[in-house]
This record gives sequence, structure tokens and C-alpha cells, in this order.
Amino acid sequence: WVQKDPQPTSVDGARMQLDLAYSGNHALITANLAGTSASANDVDGTTTIRSGPIQLPATVGSLTFRYYFAHGPRSDRNDAFRVFVEADGTKTQVFREYGTAFVDRARWVKAGTPLTEWAGKTVRIVFEATDGGPDSLIEAGVDDVHVEQP
Repeated sequence: WVQKDPQPTSVDGARMQLDLAYSGNHALITANLAGTSASANDVDGTTTIRSGPIQLPATVGSLTFRYYFAHGPRSDRNDAFRVFVEADGTKTQVFREYGTAFVDRARWVKAGTPLTEWAGKTVRIVFEATDGGPDSLIEAGVDDVHVEQP
């Protein structure tokens, strides 16, 4: 993961990596360089980014974020974009999107999950992108991350 303004990549006319952050000038992306082909700088294996400690208030709303999880036609359930909340040494999955056997182009989508289970605790937010099956084209991005108040 890097915090950059990404360079666009495409496969068969479908954008795999966006050329703009959702908000501001930079987003967290799995690689910002386009390379000589769409799969030149994509995810191979698992890449993880973890926030610093966040002290949640006693009354807390939801974690919201914009993301994209783009993949090529060779993708399957071994490929995934996941979000975890980590607290007290335990990592809990709160969001996931699995790969599927079709081209899923990159587009910013809003997602979120309630954080009430961790109210009053110190947490870390963990984003993970995985190319876990046969070599497939995987790109991911995260932007506009917020912990909302109720």
C-alpha cells in the first residue's frame, strides 16, 4: 500500500486502477505505477495496511470508507478485499468482498460498519487485499476513511 495519486491501468477497456483519489490528491492504493501491463504492479499474495491507534469514544457511530477492489476474469474466492477492527490483540473481520470470475472494474464505492462493539476501546483499522489463487489481476484502493459520531 502507498499513499499516492495512482496511475490508471485498463484491461479490455475496463479500468483496473483509477487515476484519481476519491477525495483530495492521494488515496491508499496497492501500487501507484501503471507498469508495462495492467498486471505489472498488481497485488501478488497479501498486502496489509494498519492504522495507528484510534481511541473510540464511549458512544461511537460507524466506520465508513470508500474503496475499490478491481480484478480480472481469472479471479475467484481466494482473492479478497477485507477490513478488520483490531482491539485487545484480537482482529475481527468487519467487511469483505471476494473475487469472482469476471472483470470487475475499479470504481469508488462507499462502505461501512458499526463500531459499537468497540465503544470506549483503542482500536486499529486494518485493510487487506489478497491475490490468493492462480495469478490473477488484483488492484485495490481506500480513501475517505471516517469514524462517525452518532
